Amino acid sequence: METQSHVNQTDLKETTSGSGSTNDTVDLDKEDLPFYQDGAEYWTKVEPTVDGMLGGLGYLSDIDIKNSERFLKTLFKVFL
Repeated sequence: METQSHVNQTDLKETTSGSGSTNDTVDLDKEDLPFYQDGAEYWTKVEPTVDGMLGGLGYLSDIDIKNSERFLKTLFKVFL
């Protein structure tokens, strides 16, 4: 039996299993586990709002919107 790491919706853990995974479980390599554990810990500390999820950037000013529009129009001219 081989030790595998799994990530599911509620926690991160190492388990021992012999067969495939369920719809909400992903097999991980052992070296990937700390990355996902750190990520899960980070998101438990983030406020569950738009502002929290966007790192304080829940609002865009008019100048941000206008410059983004200008940038995208330039890209569309070059690539389309």
